[in-house]
Amino acid sequence: MKKTIQFITTILAFSLLVISCGKDSNDIDPKDENPDPELCDIHIKDDITENTTWKASCVYYIDRSINVTNNSILTIEPGTIIKIGQGQKL
Repeated sequence: MKKTIQFITTILAFSLLVISCGKDSNDIDPKDENPDPELCDIHIKDDITENTTWKASCVYYIDRSINVTNNSILTIEPGTIIKIGQGQKL
């Protein structure tokens, strides 16, 4: 019985370690060609300064006004969800 409890405790500890090492959705680069759809809540914090594509598999949050500069092109795939904070502009 004691070995069974130790085994279960070890499995649980390992599972928590693996889960905690996952990628935070805020760490995803919006220019990533293959974002993980399970982790695809992206907060746009900086102006768009190079050609960028926003994927339909992601939700993009704009919490402050964002500009597309340097003759960059922002391509937004059909079906992409963009949530813009009140009073903010893209």
